[in-house]
Amino acid sequence: MLKRMKQLEQERDVLYQGLEAVERARDWYRQEIECVLKKMPYFSQTGAIFEYSTDAYQERQNFQMSRIFEVNQHIAALTESTEKEFPSHMHLTLCQPATFSRMQRDSTQSTIKKLKEQNKMLTQEVSKKSEYITRLEREKSSLIRELFQAKTQHHQEVDYTAFI
Repeated sequence: MLKRMKQLEQERDVLYQGLEAVERARDWYRQEIECVLKKMPYFSQTGAIFEYSTDAYQERQNFQMSRIFEVNQHIAALTESTEKEFPSHMHLTLCQPATFSRMQRDSTQSTIKKLKEQNKMLTQEVSKKSEYITRLEREKSSLIRELFQAKTQHHQEVDYTAFI
């Protein structure tokens, strides 16, 4: 009976810790929502979003969204679980609810899809930049050629007038 009481006390302590973590998370979510809501009117009025900052922001947002999604999955798996889903004779770390596995698979597929889209965009951007560099190199070669031709013509004119 003493051992069971100690287990219950440990469970209570862990639940209190979880409740504190959820309260901190709730505050964080509210602050983030507030921040986003404050930014929305500014961007809708000015429409001034610089490309480099949106790419960096998108990277940060993708990272943050994947972490939030993962935390939400863990919370959903925890709140949807019942004692029936976790047989007492099994090691709990080996047992995962079917919904969690499905959520994990969906999350992985979503992440893969986002990464493929991002990879496609980056590949297109690299291709455009490469084409731009090639064009600039051609222009540079053309300008160097013109410069040498101009110098050659100038030297020929100087040499011709020197002999006259």
